[in-house]
Amino acid sequence: MSHDKFSYDSIQDIKSVKQYFNSLLESIEKRRIVLKSEDKEIILNLDELFRFAVSARKKGRENKLSIKMSWTSKDEEKGSDTKTMTIGN
Repeated sequence: MSHDKFSYDSIQDIKSVKQYFNSLLESIEKRRIVLKSEDKEIILNLDELFRFAVSARKKGRENKLSIKMSWTSKDEEKGSDTKTMTIGN
């Protein structure tokens, strides 16, 4: 079993982050996410269904938003634990 890992951490302005999210959305539509940074690259192929988790926290002046997507092979049991969420106003 292969254990590839990719990590990226930087300070960005809103315009740059928006470009990353737009690219991520386009990749999700194509069901193939390719992440590259310097000499690292990982390719992730998406299945029809995947787990989508969002958490947020405010602690004093510190704000944190975490978005996590995960999936396994197509043999995974589908349709379990489907919930809805709204982003925006």
